[in-house]
Amino acid sequence: MNATPRRTSGAWIPIALLAMLLLYPLSFGPACWVATRMSSVNGDRFNQIYFPIIWTYNNSPDAVQQVIWTYASLGEGDLQMMIIARSEIYFFSPPSDPYF
Repeated sequence: MNATPRRTSGAWIPIALLAMLLLYPLSFGPACWVATRMSSVNGDRFNQIYFPIIWTYNNSPDAVQQVIWTYASLGEGDLQMMIIARSEIYFFSPPSDPYF
């Protein structure tokens, strides 16, 4: 009778919550990278999903803002540019003239 104990669903709930708390902020950067590679982005939906991170950016000291901005723009694509202003992120096409 060498049965290994199985974890109950009650044991998996805290693990799942911890995973979600870690994965949600980590998904912000890749979401920004994908959005800047698309020709059109639903900015309203993006702002709704990532409102807590955008709020944190706008209400944090410069050092925290720099960390969030650096992570969000690491893999920025060429089709769209990103600006975080007030409580929203805006994606727009860059000007064709590099000396705009």
